[in-house]
Amino acid sequence: MLEKDKKLELQSELIKLVDAVCRVGDALDKQGEVVLATELKQQATEIYKLFFIGTKRDLLLQIEYLTGLFDLAQTRHLIKDVNFIVLNREFGVFRQKLGNDLTGAVKAGAEAQNFHPANHKQRLQKQSIKIKKPLKQKKQFNARQEKLLSVIKNKKEISISEVSDMFKGQVTDKTIRRDLIYLMKCGLIGRRGDKRWTKYYLK
Repeated sequence: MLEKDKKLELQSELIKLVDAVCRVGDALDKQGEVVLATELKQQATEIYKLFFIGTKRDLLLQIEYLTGLFDLAQTRHLIKDVNFIVLNREFGVFRQKLGNDLTGAVKAGAEAQNFHPANHKQRLQKQSIKIKKPLKQKKQFNARQEKLLSVIKNKKEISISEVSDMFKGQVTDKTIRRDLIYLMKCGLIGRRGDKRWTKYYLK
């Protein structure tokens, strides 16, 4: 069994993740992707339920299925690359913590009895918990930064000379460097090498 404090910490993190998935689902719903939007929100809610009354194996399998839905949505260009990267990263971190901390069934007694999917959205709104700011992509990332993330994701890594060529004649090298530094500060990309041998990769 998990220690009470650790369990509460994981529960708080999971609420943030479920909230984030529900917001992405709402956005897809507005795009007319009702079936996928509904499935995303239902599966995220199911993960929250399994946290209390399921086994470790069931919980991990459910997370794996949900992240597969992210892949599907991203392949169809329904989720912005930034949202896709952040959701996958955060669920990966949460999944790792589950692997480190859980030894069997995850149960919460009275807490589980109080769970009801119909009340889930209302509880999330009351707690006013938000996922990391990169999910608010429109306010956080400009078109260049989005393009950089997309290219790095597809190519696995990109050299500084390739980055310069992408925006040649559009902006200065200094501006490009600022974009790259910003993305690194956000924890989305990393850098290795020095000067003209510098390469950037997706974290």
